[in-house]
Amino acid sequence: MGQDTPVSILSNDKKDLSDNWKLFLSDTEISCPVKVTQAVATTTPPPPDAPPNFTCTNGRFWDLQFDTAKNSTRFKTPSPYVGDDHTALIGLASPLGDTTAFAKPVSDVLLKFGVIPSGLVATILSDKAIPPTAMLKLDTTETRNVVWCTPGQTLQTSTALTFMLDNEAGLLAKVTTVLREEFSISLDTFDSLRFHFQRTSAGVPIVEKSKDASGVETARKGIHITSTYSLAISLSLGGFVFWVKLSPAGITCSMTQDPKVDGTLWDRLDKLVTPGNNAPSQAASKPTWEKIADHFDLLSISVGKGGSGVWWQIKTIIQFAGDSGPVFIFLTYDSRTSTFSGGLAVRSSFPSDVELLRPTFEPGSDVLPKFTDTTVIPDQWAVGQLVTEFKQLPKEIPTIISVATFSFANTVPKNLSLSLSLIRESATASASEVPAPFDWEQISLEANIGTGFSGKAWALFSLNPRPEDKKNYLPADLSLGLTYSSGTWQLFGHADNLSVGLLWSFFEKDLSGPLVEVLGKLSISSLDLQYTYAPGGSATSFLFMGTITLGTLELRMFYQYTTTEAEKGASAAKQVLAGLSPPGPPTVPLNGATSAWAFECDLGSSKPGSTLGTIVDSIIDDAAGLLPDFVANIPIEPASGNNRLITLKVNKTGSGDTQAIVFQFIVKIAGFTLTFIQIKAKDPAKPARRLFRISVDKIPLIDSIPLIGQLPQPFDQLIYMWVSSSAEFTKSDVDQANLFLEDGEKLMFKQVKSKPAPDDIVIQKGHHFVVINDSTVTLDHVFGVGKDEITKKSEAASDTLVKPSLAPSTTLAPPATNDTPTNTPSKGSLTKTLGPLAISAVTLEYKDKALWVSCNATLTMGPFAIELLGFGIGVPTTNLKLNDLGGVASHIMFELHGLSLSFNKPPLLIAGAFEHDLLSLADGSHQDIYKGGVGIGFPPYTFVGVGEYAVVTKGNEEYKSIFIFAKLDGPLITLEFATISGVRLGFGFNSVVRSPTIDQLTEFPFINNPGTGSPMDILKSMTDSKSKDPINDPPWVTPKRDSYWLAAGFTVTAFDVLAITAVAMFAFRDAGIIISIFADAVAQMPPDVKSQSEMILYIEIGIVAEMNLVDGYFRVEASLAPSSFILVPQCHVWGGFALVYWFGPSPHAGDWVFSIGGYHKNYVVPLHYPNPVTRVGISFPVGACMSVTGNSYFAITPKVAMAGALIHVTLSVGPVKAWLDASFDALINFHPMHYVVDFRVSIGVEFDLDILFIHIHISCSVGADLHIEGPEFGGVAHVDFYLFGFDVYFGDSNHIPDPISLPDFWKITHQPGPDASSRPDNDPNPLLSCLQSPSDAKPMAPPVSGAAFKAILEDGNFPMPSPVATSATAKANVPSTGAGAKWFVKGGTFKFRLASDFALSQAIVKAPDAASVIKLDTTDTQKIFSRPMHVSDAITSVMTVTITKISTNTIESGWQNAQFYLKPVPTAMWASYDPHFDPLKNRNASDLLGGSNPTVTLAMGILLSAPKPILAEAKIPKFKASAAAQHPVLDSRSVKDPIKEVGTNWILAEPEKIQVSLLAAPLTDKEKTQSKKDHWADFKNMWKGLGSKQDVLVDKTGVMAQCADVFEWSAKRPPAEAVAKPAGGGGAANKVSSAVREPWELVGRLPMKLVGRLESTYLALPRVAVV
Repeated sequence: MGQDTPVSILSNDKKDLSDNWKLFLSDTEISCPVKVTQAVATTTPPPPDAPPNFTCTNGRFWDLQFDTAKNSTRFKTPSPYVGDDHTALIGLASPLGDTTAFAKPVSDVLLKFGVIPSGLVATILSDKAIPPTAMLKLDTTETRNVVWCTPGQTLQTSTALTFMLDNEAGLLAKVTTVLREEFSISLDTFDSLRFHFQRTSAGVPIVEKSKDASGVETARKGIHITSTYSLAISLSLGGFVFWVKLSPAGITCSMTQDPKVDGTLWDRLDKLVTPGNNAPSQAASKPTWEKIADHFDLLSISVGKGGSGVWWQIKTIIQFAGDSGPVFIFLTYDSRTSTFSGGLAVRSSFPSDVELLRPTFEPGSDVLPKFTDTTVIPDQWAVGQLVTEFKQLPKEIPTIISVATFSFANTVPKNLSLSLSLIRESATASASEVPAPFDWEQISLEANIGTGFSGKAWALFSLNPRPEDKKNYLPADLSLGLTYSSGTWQLFGHADNLSVGLLWSFFEKDLSGPLVEVLGKLSISSLDLQYTYAPGGSATSFLFMGTITLGTLELRMFYQYTTTEAEKGASAAKQVLAGLSPPGPPTVPLNGATSAWAFECDLGSSKPGSTLGTIVDSIIDDAAGLLPDFVANIPIEPASGNNRLITLKVNKTGSGDTQAIVFQFIVKIAGFTLTFIQIKAKDPAKPARRLFRISVDKIPLIDSIPLIGQLPQPFDQLIYMWVSSSAEFTKSDVDQANLFLEDGEKLMFKQVKSKPAPDDIVIQKGHHFVVINDSTVTLDHVFGVGKDEITKKSEAASDTLVKPSLAPSTTLAPPATNDTPTNTPSKGSLTKTLGPLAISAVTLEYKDKALWVSCNATLTMGPFAIELLGFGIGVPTTNLKLNDLGGVASHIMFELHGLSLSFNKPPLLIAGAFEHDLLSLADGSHQDIYKGGVGIGFPPYTFVGVGEYAVVTKGNEEYKSIFIFAKLDGPLITLEFATISGVRLGFGFNSVVRSPTIDQLTEFPFINNPGTGSPMDILKSMTDSKSKDPINDPPWVTPKRDSYWLAAGFTVTAFDVLAITAVAMFAFRDAGIIISIFADAVAQMPPDVKSQSEMILYIEIGIVAEMNLVDGYFRVEASLAPSSFILVPQCHVWGGFALVYWFGPSPHAGDWVFSIGGYHKNYVVPLHYPNPVTRVGISFPVGACMSVTGNSYFAITPKVAMAGALIHVTLSVGPVKAWLDASFDALINFHPMHYVVDFRVSIGVEFDLDILFIHIHISCSVGADLHIEGPEFGGVAHVDFYLFGFDVYFGDSNHIPDPISLPDFWKITHQPGPDASSRPDNDPNPLLSCLQSPSDAKPMAPPVSGAAFKAILEDGNFPMPSPVATSATAKANVPSTGAGAKWFVKGGTFKFRLASDFALSQAIVKAPDAASVIKLDTTDTQKIFSRPMHVSDAITSVMTVTITKISTNTIESGWQNAQFYLKPVPTAMWASYDPHFDPLKNRNASDLLGGSNPTVTLAMGILLSAPKPILAEAKIPKFKASAAAQHPVLDSRSVKDPIKEVGTNWILAEPEKIQVSLLAAPLTDKEKTQSKKDHWADFKNMWKGLGSKQDVLVDKTGVMAQCADVFEWSAKRPPAEAVAKPAGGGGAANKVSSAVREPWELVGRLPMKLVGRLESTYLALPRVAVV
């Protein structure tokens, strides 16, 4: 159900009650079922939302009939509903019938409505007044005979009936008696009596669950109903109605006026009651004043009993004579307190017609004031309706009265006091030019009206930040007071501890954003304000006056806003500042405007210890710790007199959209001036400009400099300046700032243009050191550029609101330090000459917390010249104080970057230079560089040598780089036809040379001499980046790890007409080698002339050839220089050539291009192709009237071949001009062969003649276009006769070549290969490539044995020595390389490739058994197609490989790692055919002219690795132990002739006797108690001890010598090695001293390995035998 759709008692179809309402109304507690019928339609068709009719028979109340048919007449409403909640209003049916017959006793009525009488009501409804048997009848004249049904979550129905006594005789008197006794007052007998009954029942739907005897649970819907009642008895008497009301809450008594009776209220009261202690008197309860008319009406009188007796409460309404008409006031008198109280009466204070018809209305509360209609009473009162002075309130003050309290003093003089709470009806914009952003929701106002008027108000106004600044400032409260005095209102206010950013709404509307950005961070400790207003309530001026704290300083703040209206009287500033002591802020000039403002601060007071750092820290966050110490530590003294040591000003410049805010903070101390400027444009998209400047007039002089003495100050003023990274300063910004700066303080900049435009950047971002000389900026050194000096606080800090007194949230970055990137030093035009010393190239640089002034100093003495390169004087800023520069000289530093020496005494010239540089690059690397060069000139020879040594550090890695380059120019070797006139040599270690393009060849320093040709010029051209960006624009030679290069070149003059300078370079990198040749050749005729006008030929050509195995390409490029000409200098020739082939690892592997003169004009050149390749052309102006220009090109790619030429001839003779244009462009498709050629010829003439102011132009032309294609030859010719043209078709112009056949395509794929056998002629099994039909396996073309298949050894080569060939074996030996070569391989790593000229879709490697057969299939992206064949279905191509073993003629299997060899091949051959892109069919050459996708990757072979190794076949027979045991063992010791005699069988020896000697020593007592571990340890130690007794073993009589003799070890030495026998005899037993030990010699040393691994060698511990 929608939000605006009310809840209804009807069902969804609106044709009946809902189920819950049916259940609810049919309950016995209610017994009032309601029927729904559709209303009789008065229109055709009836409206879809027509309300229904309700009827019901109320079974609880005597089956009375109710319906809604007569609602229009009964209740003055046609709807069956009343109120927004859709309550059904069902009235008593009419006619009712015989009302006299419808009489019910009081007891029955009470029972039906559930009324339980009590108290006064019980007394009235008793035998004392009205007995229970008294009969009541319905009063059908009353409208409150109704049944209500109110929908909602709780169902509610109410029934109200009005009764009267059937016979009032005697009963009214009894009731009167009861009331007299109850309230002890004298009353006349009541005139009439009515009973108003109402019963209300509420139901809540429930679900009742129950279980039967079997435990089955059932659910039944039900309604839980509760009922209540109310009874109101009304008694009429003397113009009043007395009410006694009974409800479960209790009994109330009240009295209202009877509007049917005339007379004033006070007259009725006097007649009604007898005066006494308990009755209110007219004199006590009627206020009197001439302004209050006598219009009193009674609303109600409540009466009751309390501890002190009967009390009265009289509520009346009176009419007050307001300024704009009558004002209605409720006035209540309470006898318990004897006081009057009241409030304003509004329309909602009285029940509306709808409320009278609702069940919640109480009878007796609907009496309206008699003297006026309530429709004239407004819904709300505006304060201006009360008193005229309230109309002059400020426009921002709320005007709607929400609460009003009146107090009247009936004294002399009389006084009416008002206490009002005002609320705002709606937001209203102030019409004043002065910002008045007060937007109160409510305010309290007090006023006194008597002999005069006085008023005051007070409120608390919240100062909130802008939505975008919520994280920067905490809100603050502004206490405001408003007073009325001397006919005007004035507003005062006060606030503490806030930021200026909270005052944004008081700034000029269009500039509030810029003002907050430049002022928002300032902290105000105390603030007072005053507003003045015009009589109409508009603000005319204001003044904010407060104290801004900057560190320990307190600045007086004045923010004024005034208008022309304020100037007529007394503005807020004039009123407040009249009592201020000077110096006060100057008057705000209007300058013809209707409003103006000014924001200024000056130093009021300071405490000891204030420094410039603490002050700036309050403007910019953390500046005290980030400013240079020589700035931050400057002390600030308090101001004295009218002297303004510190000033802060904010001004507005411009108009409209060009408005901007200029913020200036100036500190003046003797010797220097600090200026901080912020400029914020009105446009929020433009960032704020910030500039911080410190100027110093004098610096101390430096004495005792060698060769110079005292160094004078070379400038007038030195300035340190910082510009925020948010934006540079333009010329317009500088002009805006200078408008408000005094002379001598204005911003200055180094002027590049004579007249810079307003938007030209004149002061860059970053830190500056500026030198001013003769009132001109001669040098501006910028450093630290790129660092974000203005940074926001961390996210954690920015999310935390700080007190406004804390520092702002922007930070100022310090000057560049070791961690701050230092920019290139700035060089100025200052020069100084001091005797033999000349100073030039003065530069400034800030690094390592010091300001360096560098220069080149040259000392000249005769032919000798010494130049100090980069001589620098450093001034450290660590201990520097700008206010005390006396100690600077003692901390001066010096540095020297290089030194150059020269001796110039013709004919000898010697020059040398050496420099040291430190570089930090953007990639994080640092280079410590030493470089230098030397040059010697002695005609005709010149020698130049340069080099560089660098230590490169990046992260934790460090390596050294070096390169050397030298050249010697002069006649070296003269041949008959040529002279070698120069050589060049170079070498680089951990260095790389960037290869030039053909266009960069003339700049390549290995070919041409740059600059003056001096050593340092050559070196700098090699090592310096041309654009000063070594990362994106690297120099020719750069350090690079694991890269090496070697260069060699020469200059040759040949045939007297040709001069060639060529350099060959070999570069070795970690990924491969690069071989390059660069050459520049010049030919001229005649050879000995210098002027071009005397030459008939001048040709200069550059050549680049490079084989790059690192990036995978081979290229050759050549280009004619534009200065080349033939015959005459005016006949220029030019052109270019390029040949490039790409291979792995290049991503363009397989692509290639050959071009002479460029490409077709519509060809889309791929990015990796050489481009532009200059057209081969000629330009020849013949005399002054004729010119001939022509060019041509030819190019071929894997897709297409193209060629073209153009010639343009013009002839001008006076007013006549003629021309001839001829050109052609051709495209050639290879397979199938097809060409497309376009010829164009145009001849024209035009005539131009000027006669006075008339210009006559006549032109005509004849042209022809010829388009031909073939084969078959055909085309179209178009002839254009200027005004008309026609086409002529000839030949077979629409012929489309037939696609080629598969055999032809197969044949084409083999044409590029050489016609060479894959094996020698005598090879019985050559490799063959064959094309056969898949159906019958018959050959479709003869087998090809050429290069169709190639076998390539990939890995496992085993080089074998080449045997000496003889005439007998020469023919039998196969070649060692090329096709059919015999391979000697290593079995473990053997790998080879079988390459095919035809792409493969499948490969099969056969094996003896089917399980071992290898099958390879290509993927979907590797399918084979053929564009020349015009097929879009994949081609099947199967390679079957059978490898047999020659010796056994068996198939070898088990080959490993079988995979396809993938290779890029031309798309023109192998791509899928699509007729939509076929230029031969759709006459659209876009596919041919597109250079994209030149290749497609297909399988062009397979790779195989050797099978897994297996054990060789064993030649030794199996050993049988049982047979060996039976085989006799012969004893041959006595055999003299082993051939003839056989030894006798061995007889097994008898077992030896039990050993009784040399027994092992028994265990000692110690050993018996030891563990086995200790036994092994002792044994090891014993053996180690025997090692020291080596002499006993190796002595010639020792044990080892005897063993050697017995076993004849010494006699078995090889004869060749006998000479190495040690001297002294004894064979191997002799102690080896100096001789080398032989392998078989025993030296008796301790067996260390045996002792060390004793436990793993012996199963049991050995024992030492006892001898």
